[in-house]
Parts: sequence; C-alpha cells; structure tokens
Amino acid sequence: SKSEKEKSLSRNEQIDFIANLVSRYKLLYIEDPLQKNDFRGYSVLRKKVSCLVIGSSLVSSKKENLALAVKNKCISAFVLKLNELGSLIEAKELIELANKNSIRIIAETCQYEASNNFIVHFSVAFNIPVIKYGIYKKDNEKIAEILRIESLMKPK
Repeated sequence: SKSEKEKSLSRNEQIDFIANLVSRYKLLYIEDPLQKNDFRGYSVLRKKVSCLVIGSSLVSSKKENLALAVKNKCISAFVLKLNELGSLIEAKELIELANKNSIRIIAETCQYEASNNFIVHFSVAFNIPVIKYGIYKKDNEKIAEILRIESLMKPK
C-alpha cells in the first residue's frame, strides 16, 4: 500500500483537489494542473474554478493544441513559449487565435536566450501584458528595458 505522500489521484480526484486549493487559498491562477493532454479534464476543472486556468504544457505553443483548447473551453490563458515557435508568423497566428477567443497570453522564453530584451520587445509589439521569466537578479536587464519602453510610451 502506498503512503499518503505517494498516493496517485484519479483525474476527478485531482480536479477536486485543485478546485479545493483554489477556493481555500483564493488562488488567482493555476498553471498545468492536470496531465499534458487532458483537454477533457481541463474543461471540467475550468467550470469548477473562478481563477485563470493556464495551459502551458497543454498548448505547448502549437496552434492545433490552442484550437482544441478553445473548442473544449479548457483554458483562460496559455504560455506562449517563444523558444518553441518556428517563426514570427506562427506566433502571430497563435496570438490572433487567442485574442479572438479571449484567451490571455503570457510570453515566456528560454532562460538562455541570446537576446535578453527580445521577449520585452516582442511582448510590446504584440500587446502581450504578461512576461514570465526567471529569477529577478538574473533579469535586471529585461526589467530595465520594460521601464525604458514604458517611459518612451508615456504621453508627454
């Protein structure tokens, strides 16, 4: 018999567990709460919670996965992983599909990205309000660039 720490949960048990955590702790968002390809489970969970349901691994920056998530009403947001995209055209198509269906976008890039400020400029260009990246101390350059762009965009 497995100990309580090692217990595996069924899909429905996991959904109830996550919904309880969201309720108890007033969580604003949950990311990848279920198995990678469990579109049906995500759909059930989304109906049970009032927070953002983010499908990072579920969508995996693939248009066909985002289309399936939209069709099944699985998510309210997804992580656009810039290092997994083949082209800017592909990114634009994903962004347009998300915007058309009121799916929020969170931009993320590989922590070893060559151009530290690309994600900032990309997010501004495509009007993506949230950028996800690593540890603050490592990303001072990105934060400084965000502040620089913000100062340029303020009305004078």
